[in-house]
Amino acid sequence: MIYLDFNAGAPLNPEVAEEITRVWQHWANPGSVQHRSGAEASNFLTSARSQLAKLLGQSAAEVIFTSGATEAASIAILGLCLSAYPGKQDIALLRTEHKAVISAAQVATQIVGSKLHFIDVDRNGIALEESLKATLNDEVCVFACMLVNNETGVIQDLESAINLCKKFGIELICDVTQAIGKANIPEGIRECTYFFSGHKLGTPKGVGCLILPRRLQANFISVIPGGGQERGIRGGTENPAMASGLSMAVGIALSKQSSFADKAASAAGTFVARLNELGVEFETVAQGAPRALNTVNLHFPGVDGDAILANLRLVEASTGSACNSANPEPSHVLLAMSYSFEEASSCVRFSFGDSHSLVEIEQAAQDVCQAVIRVKNFEDGVA
Repeated sequence: MIYLDFNAGAPLNPEVAEEITRVWQHWANPGSVQHRSGAEASNFLTSARSQLAKLLGQSAAEVIFTSGATEAASIAILGLCLSAYPGKQDIALLRTEHKAVISAAQVATQIVGSKLHFIDVDRNGIALEESLKATLNDEVCVFACMLVNNETGVIQDLESAINLCKKFGIELICDVTQAIGKANIPEGIRECTYFFSGHKLGTPKGVGCLILPRRLQANFISVIPGGGQERGIRGGTENPAMASGLSMAVGIALSKQSSFADKAASAAGTFVARLNELGVEFETVAQGAPRALNTVNLHFPGVDGDAILANLRLVEASTGSACNSANPEPSHVLLAMSYSFEEASSCVRFSFGDSHSLVEIEQAAQDVCQAVIRVKNFEDGVA
């Protein structure tokens, strides 16, 4: 099989697996620092936190380990909304945010009885300036803005969003899951709350990170208080092995960012060019926007995306977010970008890594071409 779904999950990195296995041998509870075994486990956790903080340019006290981006988003959005002053508890977010962020914002505003505002985007998935200016005000406590969209690869102008938030005293929350090791992250994000998952970077599923600035922690209301772990922000016994694996994975991703971008972009570009040569009718979603070039979401006019996936013999791809794959409705991201129901249903996302051979890319393009032909023939009643 030819795996072209790296935005859903990356293969386990052997170096990361080795590190996790090594640290897992120290099985004691890291909270039991009164004895040697517990202290050893605690030291691994402390080391992982310090290393990750250094890589991200944060202080170790701002690194909160979680089970992934979904949990991190819920902790941050609910916590900041609950901690905000009455009269300043509204939440704003892009219509193209991940469903996990949208769901957390819906719950938070329901709990406190505040309003949820959606920022409109253009056909390329870029936040509309007029919508931002009309929505962000003194009553908004949190604005969620994903840096790199998981379905389209679209990169938002985060610096402008940060400056606008400063004007109204709004906390910007950013999902950088698809950006780590793939796109440049603005310096200004170090003052913001952001989060990511490890399994997009080569760790096993089940580990992630929330960066919560220290200035927000004193009055932060935790929705997972537990026994005071992770500075009282995220309760539950910590996992030093997975934390160590995440730290290593981030380090590898950042060190390889330039080469990854070149190789993944080359693979994606060759794939799209070959589809053109084969005469496949398609258009690239968000063609006019800055994008992480490992991601191409293609619209095949009049051809159902799910039917294309079902007819692929070699390629593994998706129609959008893995978290939403069981939903029969088309992508909310594409609908927000003014694609019609039919158009959105005719899109397939291909996301690339940095290890594809030219032979693989040729085979992938051929496979997609043949799948499109089979679907069209079936729909046309051709045997």
